[in-house]
Amino acid sequence: MYCKVALIRRFPRSVAPYDYSVPEDLTVDVGSFVEVPLRHTLVVGVVIALLETSKFDPVSPISRLLPILPLSQEDLQFYKALARRTYQSLASILFAAISLPPSRLVHKKHSEPEAESFRITHPEVQLLKTCLNIVTEQAHTRFCLPNDRVGLGLVVALLKATPEPLLVLVPDMHLAEAAYRVGHMITSDIKLLVAKQSKSEAYESWCALRSGSARLVIATRRGSLIPPHASTRIVMLGSGEDEYTQWDQNPHYDARWCLASRRRTHRNPTVEVDVFPRVEDGDVTLDVWKTPPVQIVNMQEGARLSDHYLLSNEAMQLLRSTDTSTAPLVIFYNRLQRAEDTHYVGVEALAQVIRKEFPEKFVHVVDARTSLPSHGIAIVTRALLFQWDYVSPRIAALIVLRPEHNLIYRGFRSLEQATRELRRLVAFACTAHVPCLVQAREPEVVERMLGPSNVIRNEELTLRKTLHYPPFGDLHVARAKDQDSHELLESYRAQYKGAGSGQELIIRTEPDGCVEEWLTWPPSCDIFLSPDSME
Repeated sequence: MYCKVALIRRFPRSVAPYDYSVPEDLTVDVGSFVEVPLRHTLVVGVVIALLETSKFDPVSPISRLLPILPLSQEDLQFYKALARRTYQSLASILFAAISLPPSRLVHKKHSEPEAESFRITHPEVQLLKTCLNIVTEQAHTRFCLPNDRVGLGLVVALLKATPEPLLVLVPDMHLAEAAYRVGHMITSDIKLLVAKQSKSEAYESWCALRSGSARLVIATRRGSLIPPHASTRIVMLGSGEDEYTQWDQNPHYDARWCLASRRRTHRNPTVEVDVFPRVEDGDVTLDVWKTPPVQIVNMQEGARLSDHYLLSNEAMQLLRSTDTSTAPLVIFYNRLQRAEDTHYVGVEALAQVIRKEFPEKFVHVVDARTSLPSHGIAIVTRALLFQWDYVSPRIAALIVLRPEHNLIYRGFRSLEQATRELRRLVAFACTAHVPCLVQAREPEVVERMLGPSNVIRNEELTLRKTLHYPPFGDLHVARAKDQDSHELLESYRAQYKGAGSGQELIIRTEPDGCVEEWLTWPPSCDIFLSPDSME
């Protein structure tokens, strides 16, 4: 007997699974983990098919069967669909999804976050009761909530109300730590599946997720690649999968597509929570977003600081009157400084202006490598989204400068991201119960972004229909990285007119479609799905 084995390692998209013979004293099944020889070394793979004969002769035998819980037929079906959608080899998909046991167990653990009290308001308690009733009655739900703290509260409520295991998917490590701190109030049986951890920890968490042995598993977007135990409920907090790019043998997978795809083969109930759910994900089960109390300053009409066009008189008054001795006043301005352009105003130039106006106050520029100060004035870029204390927020006030700047990018996904970012920012101020001021040159755009979600959703659907935009996420893009791949793109473009121009080839397909010829293209062609590509 023979079998096809997909090796768990990075391979180009054109590499197919290898044939191996099955020894008579060994019993394997589809989904079994085996150790096989490859170029004079032993590697781990997954059996994806059993064969009576092989067209290759001779073939190497399987070395041994590994004591790892095998994958099911549904799991393999999901991984094959993901490999086809991302134009990657099945081996690369398995490499991204599966945590293998280390050669020697090293129980080196990072310091775990401590449990912390989590207080919410009475209206939020009533909202959680409503959400909990809906979650227990429906298999798949999608909520538009006023802030991320309510999402964390929903995790606590599910741990209290249901005995089933819980998988919480988060967009970044900071929110993972917050989920750990609030989850630790209910149970100590918690596993983390994140990027920076030892192989032993990753393997233990991977096994706990697949077997359902842990009460709570908190994972970043990689957790969406692992089909959990049938009794596990999945909760996805926030959106963050668009922050990643794809290159050869490293698939750019959409975490929400993974959840939607697994619904066809798996029966895990899912809950998706965000301040503005993606339009392409479908209808929202419950929308409780309310426009927060925010002061919006029209920079086209209002008076400004004489030597700088960024700060209005209202912002200067807030800077003067706010006590920053015990908590920082945060200024959100997502514009880095350009060294070659002295006229370009970034965070450093803004800091110099504020230091000149308020020499007695501590002014600090926060980036991804530094943390928020405990006092003074903090000028922050998008790093604030990954440093915010969801459990115990502490800021004195929040000023947002030019939030509509993100709307200059083309594409529907970029518009959604800008709306989601602004909503999350003002929600930070509301949960901390501090003043929030937004300066904009187009205040009506800001009011629309903070307005009812159904209005934004209906406008986007109408716009997509008017522009004859294809089904969501089905613009397949191929980019050439060298001369040979560029010639390959041009030869394909000659057959299909209107497929982009230059170094980029764009093809429209049906929902969940695939360009078959691209599955064998060389690694010098980057291929991915781009929801923002608009010709």
